Amino acid sequence: LQNETTIQHLQAALIELTHERDGEHKKSNKLMKIMARHRTEWENEIQQERKGFADVSHKHKKEIERWKRKVHKLGKRCKHVEYELKEKEGMIKLWEEQDVRENGGNTSQ
Repeated sequence: LQNETTIQHLQAALIELTHERDGEHKKSNKLMKIMARHRTEWENEIQQERKGFADVSHKHKKEIERWKRKVHKLGKRCKHVEYELKEKEGMIKLWEEQDVRENGGNTSQ
């Protein structure tokens, strides 16, 4: 009789522990699902941030290239204007020299 009571006590304790274990297992599974969902959300967020950074970086690079092309174009234009200026200065100098030869430097006629 005493052995039977002990067995029943042990069976009841085993059932209680099994229920506790099942409850903890369910909680654990629920937490794992929540963590997996959060991880997926964070990964998506990080991916979006990376894409956003890549887009901004690409636009910045294109903007720099555009400005470099403008600088190059303006540099060529500037060299062309400098060349024309030197050419005109040379012509003015020739005219002045020619005027000096023809008029003796006297420009008040």
